[in-house]
Amino acid sequence: MPFQVTQTKPKDLNAATATVLLKGLLVIVPAADGKSCDIGIHRLTDDHFLIIEIRGVVLPNKDFLVMRHAGPLNGQNFSITLDPPTSQGVFAFQESNQPFDRSQNHDDADIRWKIDLHDQGLFPNGDTLKMFPAGCEPCVQMTDGVFYAFRRVATGNLATSAPAGSTSKQLHSIAGSIGVAIDRPSDEHQIIINWNSNESPIVLPRPQDDAQTRYIISVRNEPPAPEGSRNHDELERYYDILRRRSDGTVLPSSRQFRIIRPGPFKSDEIPCMPIVLGP
Repeated sequence: MPFQVTQTKPKDLNAATATVLLKGLLVIVPAADGKSCDIGIHRLTDDHFLIIEIRGVVLPNKDFLVMRHAGPLNGQNFSITLDPPTSQGVFAFQESNQPFDRSQNHDDADIRWKIDLHDQGLFPNGDTLKMFPAGCEPCVQMTDGVFYAFRRVATGNLATSAPAGSTSKQLHSIAGSIGVAIDRPSDEHQIIINWNSNESPIVLPRPQDDAQTRYIISVRNEPPAPEGSRNHDELERYYDILRRRSDGTVLPSSRQFRIIRPGPFKSDEIPCMPIVLGP
């Protein structure tokens, strides 16, 4: 996987300077050199809605809004960076370098609970894919932080259905949402959130905030209400904004994977999880 790996567990959202929460139809694409990560937001669906929100939290009982954006991103990419730059790049937490078996117990925060369409264990003989710019750009860009499974969701009998009648793979558990812990290396460092060239950046920590403030930056691309997106297949939605890396063509349905949901279910039992496109 292209993330640089750390076995140091990231701080939780009550301890990290800032935590980015990624929920809903999002495509996480780490750069091959591990120095940055693009997060594409699915734009080609009318029953999911983007909200980006920054909140400040001071334990035990203070919570306040810093900024809220609702609706598609337009213009320049939204970026979250450290200043001065560290050049360390983005990392991912995994509890060990031992093989990862989804049917066994592992740390709930292990990034390997993610759904990666390039994971040959889950998607054997799958195609190598890339984001389709018209469907998921501009992106959220990050240059620092530790990615981890923020919420591990048990999926019961959920399985993937493979093209050409190949054997289905049990999911067991998935990362229903992804977290990114960002810490400042020193008091001189600031977290910079840039929107576009016409707006002033948001700088964290803000001078008017309590020194103990922790910030939560949530990027959510979810249905406004569960019944508004009933019984849809999350993987099917993603193929609308992905293309073959080899030639940029649409992946035919005969090559697409699906999620199998045996028996009756409710649409909100399994969340619209972010996915990853590994190397």
